[in-house]
Amino acid sequence: MTLINSSLSLSLWMIAGLVLLVLPFMALVHMFRSNMQGQDRLTWVLLVLFMPVLGSVLYFVIGRKRAAGV
Repeated sequence: MTLINSSLSLSLWMIAGLVLLVLPFMALVHMFRSNMQGQDRLTWVLLVLFMPVLGSVLYFVIGRKRAAGV
């Protein structure tokens, strides 16, 4: 039983670590490829750098629409 719980716990930590690395990276790449202007871009970059998960999620929910000009 302990081996199964340990393995599951390790897998969950690996997934969380991957999300913490990949999600902000994807958000930053998308920001710099979009036609977002300077002040907006700076605000989103700082938000993603200081709050990686929340900032990235907010960017993909709110900021991506603004970057596309919708």
